[in-house]
Amino acid sequence: MQAVNLFKSVVHLALDSNQISDLSPLDDLILADSPLQSLSLSYNQIGEEDMTVFVGKVHRIKNLKNLMLQDNPFLSSESCVAELKQSLWRNMCLERLRLDWEGDEETLTHIPLDLNRGGRGVLRGQQDQPLPANLWPLVLERANKLKYYCHGDRV
Repeated sequence: MQAVNLFKSVVHLALDSNQISDLSPLDDLILADSPLQSLSLSYNQIGEEDMTVFVGKVHRIKNLKNLMLQDNPFLSSESCVAELKQSLWRNMCLERLRLDWEGDEETLTHIPLDLNRGGRGVLRGQQDQPLPANLWPLVLERANKLKYYCHGDRV
């Protein structure tokens, strides 16, 4: 994981199936100006504690659009999944999240990610300021009409 720090301009990072359990080496990539757009941490050994810390920070990556986390031990923790759900509402950029969670993934991720695809992040004001109420109809309309691709299939 030390090699990650050498490539701070990386845009797509796939760390699947590497037995990763500690996410602290990724801290240098979790910056507001990071160019990272896609991160895959699937099929690792990420536990509840590390994932809870990670999801609290991931909203800082302003360019991150895709996050894949399926088949990790943290998914069996209801409290960790609840924290992940809360973090999606704070994240204005993430458009796709892959969990393959035993619960209802559609309910967990559908609304905040659709709002992001509809432009919630583009239309927001200052950092951590809520979206002005008069812009919500525009975001909701765009989220309802917007067509997007997921894994090559039209959704």
